[in-house]
This record gives sequence, structure tokens and C-alpha cells, in this order.
Amino acid sequence: MKVSESYYDILHISTNASKIGIINAYREIKLTFQADSVAAYSLYSAEEITAINQQIEEAYAILSNSETRHEYDKTLHISDQTKLNEKSQKDSLHLAPNDNIDIPLVQSTAIPHNVCGKTLRTVRESHAITLEYIANKTKISIAHLKAIEANDASAFPGVFYLKSYLKQYASSIGLEPCLTWEKYLKNLKNL
Repeated sequence: MKVSESYYDILHISTNASKIGIINAYREIKLTFQADSVAAYSLYSAEEITAINQQIEEAYAILSNSETRHEYDKTLHISDQTKLNEKSQKDSLHLAPNDNIDIPLVQSTAIPHNVCGKTLRTVRESHAITLEYIANKTKISIAHLKAIEANDASAFPGVFYLKSYLKQYASSIGLEPCLTWEKYLKNLKNL
């Protein structure tokens, strides 16, 4: 990412993106640039990933708030007419059309002391995130996601798969993946 990019460029959205579009774009780009992402790790240093994540957070903070977004648009000389003209063109990101849906931001969440499937489900639901959303973003089957929430390690062909899937699930709901895995594994051993 370049320093000169606009907040819209950073989130890979058009200037007429809906609130839900901004949230979805934010979630997707956060998954791409998480610290343990294979794609990000192979292309960027740890310092670069930190800087990129700061840009992403700043862009989201400005664009997700209607007042700060309006002020930011003024600095870019983006008028409501410009947005209407863009809206008439096909949106290449296929963002959700319903502006009234208010999906909360998936911020880093403090990891509970005891991490089990029920705890993970509670965190997921508190962010209004569905299993379908996680399945779509991670390409993990809903059956495996349900198995994680049910503490059912037997549903996985091996520990490697359980660990990989759990870390992606944790990241999707705003939990630090490695620490979540450690606590989840500890809880499984105590069952």
C-alpha cells in the first residue's frame, strides 16, 4: 500500500460504498493482512504489516462514521453528485445493497481465560457474525465451524486441520489466533 492512497483505495472500495460495503471490505482486508497470513507474510516484513494495519484501521475509522466520512469526502472534492454518478455504474465489488444493516466492527477482543466452543460462539454472536459469513470468507465448511463450537475434535482428520480452522475462525471474530488456539487446546485436554 502506498502512503498517498485514499482511504477508499486502502479498503478497495468505491467512494459510493454503503456502510455494509465498508464493513465487509474492512473485514476482508483485515483477514488478508493479519500477522499470520501466508500471503502477507511472504510479501511484507512485520513492520510493513503493522504499518498497513494502521492504515486500514485509520481508513475504517474515518469511513465508517458518516460525519467523518463526509468531512473526508470534502478534502477529496467528492460531492454527492459524484457519488450518484458512480452509483449508476456497476459496482465491481458487488457490495450488499442494504444500507440499513448495522454490522458491528470486528475489533480485537480480549481473549477469555477459558476458551471453549461455547465461549467462541458467544464472542461470534456478540459481533453479529454468522457461521455462513465465516464459511464464505474462510472456505471452511459450516459443519467444521459447528464442530469447533461444539468442542468436537473428532470431526477433523487431524490436529493440524483443527488448529488451522480454529485460527481462521478466531481471526474472523476478532480474537488473536495463536493464543486462542493455545487456550482452546488446553480446554480440550481438560474435557
